Amino acid sequence: MDRTVVELMSENENVKLSCFTTSITYSRHMDTCVLGLELMNLPEVSDEYNEILYDRIPTLPQSLFRDYGIVIHMLRNIAQRILR
Repeated sequence: MDRTVVELMSENENVKLSCFTTSITYSRHMDTCVLGLELMNLPEVSDEYNEILYDRIPTLPQSLFRDYGIVIHMLRNIAQRILR
């Protein structure tokens, strides 16, 4: 396991997390990977970390109304994800 420092930045907050790499999962083409991390200094930076985590723009729809058209909401959400 390697010790890693991850820096998370948002418009209002900036936090450096000390962590250990617990796993590495590569994509099919080996050009990208996902790191599993175990946070070590979360108690000291928990306020800043929680603000970044919970103040972000949600990626999933926050409400779906049956009468309004579930398919329309899902297509709109997919289109927003593609445009990002």
